[in-house]
Amino acid sequence: MANSTNLPALNEALGALQDELMRLKVTVDLLDQNKEAAREVVLVVTKVTNAVDQLVGPTQSLVTQVGNIDFPVRLDKIDEAMNMLEHNLKDDICDIRSDMSSLGKVMQALNQSVENMHKENEKMIRLESGRLMNFNWILLFFLVINIGAITFLIIRH
Repeated sequence: MANSTNLPALNEALGALQDELMRLKVTVDLLDQNKEAAREVVLVVTKVTNAVDQLVGPTQSLVTQVGNIDFPVRLDKIDEAMNMLEHNLKDDICDIRSDMSSLGKVMQALNQSVENMHKENEKMIRLESGRLMNFNWILLFFLVINIGAITFLIIRH
């Protein structure tokens, strides 16, 4: 008879546990979304880094060449190289600005997702702490009943 009266409480505890598992699934899904956003950030940062790396090599090469050039003779060639580098630099700066804008948007989305996840986690922690306390009392109740039953059986034999 004691088992049939405990079934509703056990069902309620199991339902609460199932609700918590659903919340954890939502959290995992949010984490997966944030992971994808982080991958996009890494791709943008990699692209920016590659653009910067592409600028560093030609710039260092140009400085070395300028040191070895007889300026009056080679001034026109240097001017051409500078124009080409300036054009490439402007293109790269434009690309970097575009990438930085995209990075800013991705970072805003990531920050919002993290903030939303943080708020959801705080709610879940508050709800779960109450549920865990109730579940602990139920477990303690069953433990006391089992200890009593075992003690009764030991005393009886």
